[in-house]
Amino acid sequence: MLEDGTIWLYLRAQTGDAIGDAAFEYKPDSAGYEAVKKHIDPIASGQTKAVPPWPGTGPEKLP
Repeated sequence: MLEDGTIWLYLRAQTGDAIGDAAFEYKPDSAGYEAVKKHIDPIASGQTKAVPPWPGTGPEKLP
């Protein structure tokens, strides 16, 4: 999390031969910011940490 509270997520998903990467920026006034912050809490300004999978989105949900 940046000093101004902005959260950057760098995400990777991999299943078999398929790989996807994405980056998302959540500023404190962005839609979804509170949900993202709650999911990764505790986090402090200047801190970097791994993001756990969101519930219900793991490979067990794939056909």
